[in-house]
This record gives sequence, C-alpha cells and structure tokens, in this order.
Amino acid sequence: AGAGIFYCWRPLVRRRIGLRTFVFINGVAVVVVVGLGGLTWNQAQVWHDTDRLWKHVLSAVGESKIAHNNLGNAMFKRGELGEAIKHYRQALRIDPAYVRTHNNLGNAMLKRGELGEAIKHYREALRIDPASEDAHNNLGSAMFKRGELGEAIKHYRDALRINPASENAHNNLGRAMVKRGELGEAIKHYRQALRINPAYAQAHNDLGVALLREGKLTGATEHFCQALRLGYDLAQKNLTVALARLGKREDTVRRCREAQSNM
Repeated sequence: AGAGIFYCWRPLVRRRIGLRTFVFINGVAVVVVVGLGGLTWNQAQVWHDTDRLWKHVLSAVGESKIAHNNLGNAMFKRGELGEAIKHYRQALRIDPAYVRTHNNLGNAMLKRGELGEAIKHYREALRIDPASEDAHNNLGSAMFKRGELGEAIKHYRDALRINPASENAHNNLGRAMVKRGELGEAIKHYRQALRINPAYAQAHNDLGVALLREGKLTGATEHFCQALRLGYDLAQKNLTVALARLGKREDTVRRCREAQSNM
C-alpha cells in the first residue's frame, strides 16, 4: 500500500493524474491496510501461546497426532500430568506406532511414579524404532529407578552408541556407575558430559559428588560452586559438606551465591 501511494505521488506532483484519483487510491490503500491488520490480529490470537495454537489446529483440521502430542508436551511442562497423558493417549489412538508419543507418555508415567507403565511405552518405542536414542536413555532411567543397574547401563550405552554426544546419557551412565561403585568410570562420563555442555549444572553437581567420594575435596568444591552459579540449588548441601571437610568457612557459599546472582 505504501509503495502504491508513493508510486502515485510522483504522477500527482507532475499533474499526470488528478487529485480525485489520488484520493481514491489512498482510500483503497487504507482499506487494504486495515483489512490486513484485522486478519493479523485474528491470527495473532491463534499464535498467542502453545495451547491455543494446537487447540486451533485440532478445531481446524480435526484429529491430529502431532497436535495432540504437542499439546500433551505443553501440559507436561506445566505439571498437568493427567491432561498430558490424555492427549498422548489420543495421539496413540490415531497412530499406535508414533514413537515420539510412546516416549513422551513414558516420561509422564515415570514422573507420576508408574514405572511399569513407563517401561511398557519405552519398550514399545524401541520395538518400533530400535535406534531411538531418547527411548534408550529414558528406559535406562526407569530401570535405574527400579534398581536394575545392569539393564540401565546397557540402555545408556545403547543411547551413546546412537549418539556419542548425548550429554544426558553420559551423565546418567555416570550416576549408574557411581551406584555400582565404579567411581573412575563415572567421573569419565561426567567429564565427557561437561565437555559437550560446560553449562550442564547437574553434571557439575554429580561430578562433585563423585570427587567428594574419592576424597578430592578441592575439585568437588569447585564443581559444587559451579553448579550453584548455574542455579542448581541442590548443590548447596553438598558444597557445605565439602567445605566442612576442607575446614573452610561458609563465605564460599556466599561468594557462589553472589556470582550466581550476577550472571
């Protein structure tokens, strides 16, 4: 519309078109802009947030496994597990072989404490797609919670064979190794997780725990402090223990907190 008005302005100045024509063209341009603005406002309501977007998709195109899965993800992030599970199940009714949703439903069940149901969906995801890194990693976590360390380690290693750069699988494998008493192997995987993602707060904390068990107090303190700087509050208790063994005062905790607040 702006380009059209500019294009007509020069002929008007040179008296090639009349004022009435120019006003008419301006009027059309204003109508076009107002109309497009109204359409934009309407569309912005659809894109207002994740829930509205995927609910709009469901109302516009009918049942959609992708819409139900993504709406479930939004509910899961808000902690609305019942609603999330409902949408995941609906996605699987549409497509029982949808690997992503089997994995997501497993995560929701795991968070709700229903280990058996979670494991069932992770296994189904792997039956459909044996190369699903997420399903291997998550099934490993479920097995870890059930105390089946050998099975957990196997799936973490499978996840790393598929994606050697998986920071989560490295960290999870490290935790399983700590549980089995293999501190050296655990530390190796924690360090690899941090090479991949130096801002991985939980890996800093978990590495600190392993170093603390090995008696490497200075290294443990450094990693607990880094975890605190990255906002991992659970590291404060571990840092306090390490500092007590080092004979240092609590001002280190305060300095870590100040560094965190300045980030």
